[in-house]
Amino acid sequence: MDNQTALLWQLIATVAGVVVLVWYSLETRWLRQETNHLLQEARIQNETALRPIIDFYFHTTGVGGYQQQSLKVRNVGRGPAFGLYATPSKLEYRSSISMVLPESVPADTEGFCHFNVKDLLGESSGSVSSRDIFLSLKTTVGDLPLSMRVTYQSATGKRYLTTLIVTADGELAKLVFGGSDCMDDGEEL
Repeated sequence: MDNQTALLWQLIATVAGVVVLVWYSLETRWLRQETNHLLQEARIQNETALRPIIDFYFHTTGVGGYQQQSLKVRNVGRGPAFGLYATPSKLEYRSSISMVLPESVPADTEGFCHFNVKDLLGESSGSVSSRDIFLSLKTTVGDLPLSMRVTYQSATGKRYLTTLIVTADGELAKLVFGGSDCMDDGEEL
C-alpha cells in the first residue's frame, strides 16, 4: 500500500467518524427533546391529577316553612385548594357584598360560605340566606345572570378560577372552571 492509498483510507475513516459523530449528536439531541416533552406531559398529568375543582351548591335544612338554604363550597377535585378568594360584586356606591370562603378546602370535602353585606352604616345585622343575597343583587346590580369569580391555588401553586353564575331567580345557573391561562387579572365583574 502506497502513501496515497493510506491517506485515502485515513480520509474515508475520518469522514465516516465525523458522520457517525454528527448522527450520534443529532440522535442525542432528539432524545433530549423527546425526554423534555415527556417530562412536561408528566408534569401536566400530575397537576391535572391533583387539581382542586371548587364547586358550589345550595344546602337546604329544615322542613316546610322552616327551610333555610345555605351556599356550600366543595372541592370535587383530588388536590387541596388554598387561598380561596371571591371577587366582590359591584353594587351601588354605598354598599358592597363579599363572599367569605374557607381559607382552604381539602380534597373531597365541603364547607359553608357566608356573605358580608356592608353599607354606609357598617355591617348588616341578622342572618340573610345566600339565595336572598343573590335576589337582592338583582335590584342593586341590575341585570342577572350575575357572575362571581372565585380564585384559588393548588398545592403546586398554580392558580385556578371558578366562575359562579347566578340566574334571575337566585338559582345557581352553572359553574365555569378554568386554569391560570383563563384568568385575566385586569378583568372585573
